[in-house]
Amino acid sequence: MSDAAPTVLVVDDDDTVRSFAALALARLGARVLEAPGGDVALELYRRHVGQIDLVLLDVNMPGRSGPEVLAELRQINPGVRYCFATGGGSVAVPPGEDFLRKPLSLADLQGVLRRLVGWP
Repeated sequence: MSDAAPTVLVVDDDDTVRSFAALALARLGARVLEAPGGDVALELYRRHVGQIDLVLLDVNMPGRSGPEVLAELRQINPGVRYCFATGGGSVAVPPGEDFLRKPLSLADLQGVLRRLVGWP
């Protein structure tokens, strides 16, 4: 990771969760893109391929679930860095995957930035 601020794509259908994550990540120095669901996330990822350092991905969303979106992201970039976020629900986090439990906290998001992209 360079000294440049990381770019994080926050994907969550809950406006409150998405807005909090975006504001918290920006406070930590990250650039943030927001998507309310899988279709928009994939469009943004394609448009900014090579510029997005991390995808914070809700597990349970209408339409495509987080794991389904991840499968498509991996077709675009097999090395995509990501972290799931979940509050529970019908779609489980796949075993062995890195994830955050909702409600998210500033400390949780800072830990993910450190762990997955080395920031700050």
